[in-house]
Parts: sequence; C-alpha cells; structure tokens
Amino acid sequence: MTEAEIHDLMDRSVAYATQLISSRNWRNAERGVLPEGRSASDLVQAAFQNILEGGKWDEDKPLWLVMRGFIQGTVGNLVKSWENRVFSNADDGLPEEGESDWVSAVEQFENDDAPPESRLVREEDDELILGIIDSMDPGSPDRRIVEAIFNRASKRAEVIAEAGLNDKEFEAAKKRLRRFLENYRQELRSVHH
Repeated sequence: MTEAEIHDLMDRSVAYATQLISSRNWRNAERGVLPEGRSASDLVQAAFQNILEGGKWDEDKPLWLVMRGFIQGTVGNLVKSWENRVFSNADDGLPEEGESDWVSAVEQFENDDAPPESRLVREEDDELILGIIDSMDPGSPDRRIVEAIFNRASKRAEVIAEAGLNDKEFEAAKKRLRRFLENYRQELRSVHH
C-alpha cells in the first residue's frame, strides 16, 4: 500500500467509526463521552495496531473491511462495558475541588438538575451497593473482585491481577457472585410484585 492509500484507509475508517459512535448512546447520553475518553481516531489506531501486531483476520478480505470489523467489535464492547452502563458523562455536575467533603461516585457522575425522586433512588442505590460490599468478608475473593472492578479493572486478566487471584479462585468467586446477584434480582422482583 502507498502512503496515500493508508491515509485514505485511515480517513474512511475514522468516518466509519464516527458513524458507529454517533448511532449509540454513551454513558446515558445521546452524544456522551466514550468510555476511557476514547475517540473515533483512537478506535481506528487501535484497529490498525491490532492488524500490525498480528491480530487474526481473514487475509482474503480487503483491509478496509477488516478494519471495519475490528472497529465494529470495539464499539460493541465499549457499549457493553461496565463504565458505559454505570456512569453518566463526567462533565455533568462534577463538584469543584474542595467544594464539598465526600461525594458518592454516583453523585459525581450525575447532573445537579436531577429531580428529588431520582436523587433519592441514587442515594438508596449507593447505600445498597456499599451495604453489599460491607457484608462481604474483607479480603475475600468476592470482595477483592468487586473492589477491582470499582478500581476500573474491566477485563478478566485485569480483574484477576488487581484482585490477586488465580484462575480457579476467580472462577469460583465469579460463580458465587452470579448466584448472589440472581438471588438478589429474585428478591427484588418478589418485593415489587
């Protein structure tokens, strides 16, 4: 490929990534910020780097189509990411440095124009989450996994490393957490019916 062809490929890939990004909601807003503050250019560079570093792809396909596949997969993963599902846009109502004492993470990412009932629900959610974490034994694998996720570990390997677990311990804790969440959901459904 010539340099001009590479630049054209990158430009078309950025346009494609921008189109995919703009068709999704990010952090509960139509034109919100992507997780980790990424941009369309970042996604294209990551896709290109993946190809250069030996990422698996069908060599019979044209490179532009492979790039689109990588970009589409990354956008899909970002949409499903914990950060995108849990947080709102960080610029909406962050307090100024020293403006207040402790503010919950959820409150930091919500705007101040929220109606009182939504603030009440948010406070109840904060209390519930903190209560669940406090109910876990300090240092237990389950709690270390939850703490790792709260410390922004999002991939399996990152969570395992942050929690200081091996694969077997991680899988066992993950099963316990899934059972706990399923039981919790069932309790919620029974309370609301």
